[in-house]
Amino acid sequence: MKHLLLPLRAIRARAAQARLVFISYTLTLVLFGLAASVNTSLRHISTDPQARVQLDAGTAALVSVGLLTLLILTSSAVALSVRSHIRELAILKGIGFSSLRLVGFVFLETALPALSGSLLGLTLSQPLAVWVMRLFPHGELLPLPHLTGSAIVLALLATAVVSLLSIVVPACRVLRLNVSAALSRFA
Repeated sequence: MKHLLLPLRAIRARAAQARLVFISYTLTLVLFGLAASVNTSLRHISTDPQARVQLDAGTAALVSVGLLTLLILTSSAVALSVRSHIRELAILKGIGFSSLRLVGFVFLETALPALSGSLLGLTLSQPLAVWVMRLFPHGELLPLPHLTGSAIVLALLATAVVSLLSIVVPACRVLRLNVSAALSRFA
């Protein structure tokens, strides 16, 4: 538990980055959950195998664009945060924190808002999917949309992968951090 204190304080200090990550993941996972739920409902009424393939391809394309946008937003926010707080990272490294531990802190600063945003997004996607299905003509006859267990696991796996990929460039910067050079720029 004590290992989370520093990343939690950093999240509070870098609230703008945390909000951007949280909102980005929430919106993307709402999109993910909505697409997966509506896809599941429409697959139940489709009898044409070709239509199912097209539906799956459209859903995959929509989710891929959302995840790519999420990756770009998150990696930009994390890179900016690391770049603007390089002095604090240099001080931590100077007092004995290992580079891997600092990378872990950067990851947790990203992963905690990302996970909470993902869970909120998945939770909000279900009522939104029901509402969207009611917009279709004869929506009462369509099966209620629901997220399958595999879609939830896939969504959480996508959250972890995007979080890991978004810290690659900032992590390299932290690993190459020269304490004396970083601190001398601010002296």
